[in-house]
Amino acid sequence: MGVDPHLMENLRRIVSTCSLRERQVIIAFDEMEVRKELEFNKADDVVDGYQDFGGGCRNGAIASKALVFMVKGCCSNWKYIMSFYASSNAVHADQLKSLLLENIDAATDIGLIVRGIVCDQGSSNLRLNREICTESDHFFIYKDAKIVFLWDFPHLFKSLRINLFSKGFKVDGYSINKEPIVAVYEHDKKNFNVKLCPKLTERHVYLSSWDKMNVARAIQVFSRTVAAAIDTLISNGKLNESAKPTSEFLKKINDIFDELNVKSLHTSNPNNKPIHKGCNAKIERLKNALEYVQKIETTNMVKCVNGLAQTIRGMVLLSEEVFDSCNDVNYVLTGKLSQDALENAFSRFRAQGNNSHPSVHKSIITPDNVAKKNSGLDTLECKKDRFI
Repeated sequence: MGVDPHLMENLRRIVSTCSLRERQVIIAFDEMEVRKELEFNKADDVVDGYQDFGGGCRNGAIASKALVFMVKGCCSNWKYIMSFYASSNAVHADQLKSLLLENIDAATDIGLIVRGIVCDQGSSNLRLNREICTESDHFFIYKDAKIVFLWDFPHLFKSLRINLFSKGFKVDGYSINKEPIVAVYEHDKKNFNVKLCPKLTERHVYLSSWDKMNVARAIQVFSRTVAAAIDTLISNGKLNESAKPTSEFLKKINDIFDELNVKSLHTSNPNNKPIHKGCNAKIERLKNALEYVQKIETTNMVKCVNGLAQTIRGMVLLSEEVFDSCNDVNYVLTGKLSQDALENAFSRFRAQGNNSHPSVHKSIITPDNVAKKNSGLDTLECKKDRFI
C-alpha cells in the first residue's frame, strides 16, 4: 500500500528519458468501492483487505474503499498509477491532504513537474480545497511551486444537470428550470413520425438514482438540439416566452462544455479548440464563459457552479504556467485535465472477473496487475514506447 518504491523506480527510469514537455503532469485521485474481503498475500506475507494508508499506518478495520492516485501528462499522452490506499470509510480531509502531499513529493522526487491536481467534489475534497487553497480557490503553493486545483469538469456538468432538475437556477433574474425540457420530451412522445429530439428519452428527464450519475445523458440535455426544440415549441405557441431563458442557458452550457472538453488538436467545432500559446481568442471565450457562470444564481448548497468557475480559472492559469516554462509547448488540450483516465482504470479493475466491487487483493494492489494496467506489459520493466 501507499507509494510503491518499485513502481516509482520504474517510473524514474522512464522519466529520465522524457523531455521537459512530457514531464509536465497533473495528479488525479478518486475513491472506488471495494468488496470487504480478507485474503492472504503470499508475495508480501500479509493479509490484504484491512485499512492501510502505507508506511505502517494499518489497523484492523476492514476496507470498503480504495483511494487511487494517478499521474498523467498535461501535454502528452501518458499516465501512471502511483499509489493505492485502502480505507474503511471515505478518507478524511486531513488524511487526504497528507496522502496528496506524499504523492506530490514522490512525483517531484523522480523529476516530474506537478502543475495541478484534479478530483471530484466529494465532501472530503471540498474541505481539502478550503484547507490548502488559502490564497485563492484555484491554486496553492507547495514548496515554492504553484499547483492548480481543478475539479473534474464532467462531474461538474453532471451535478449541474441534477441541480437544474431539482432546484433550478436564475440568470439575470430569469428562472431556469426543467419544465421546457420535459415539455420537449412529452411532445416527442406523442409524435411518433417527427421528433424534435430523437435522442431525448425518459431517462434524460425523469431521473432515477442511476440516471443522475450518467455524465453522457447530462451532456445530451445541455445541447443546442434541445435548445432549438424549445425555441420551436415557443414559436408554435406550445410553450410561452418564459421558456426562452432555459433555451439560452442550454446553449451557453453546451458551448462551455465544448470549450473544456478539448481532446484533439483538429476539429471543425470552433469552440472545441485547445488553448494555444499567444492566441487570445480561446482565453477570451473562456473569460466570457466565466462571466456567464458567475451570473448563475443558486443556493449555497450547490457547489458545482462555483466549482465550474474555479475550474475555468484554473485551466487558464495552468496553461500559462506550462507555456512560461516550456518553449516547445504550443497548446494545451483542456479535455485532458480531467480524471477520465482514472475512471477508465476503475472500469478495468471492475472488469477483472466481471465484478463491480473487486476485493483489495485480487483486483487492485497485486503488483503484476498494477504494472499491466499501467503499461500493458507483464512485468515492471516498462518501455517508454509502450508507456501509454
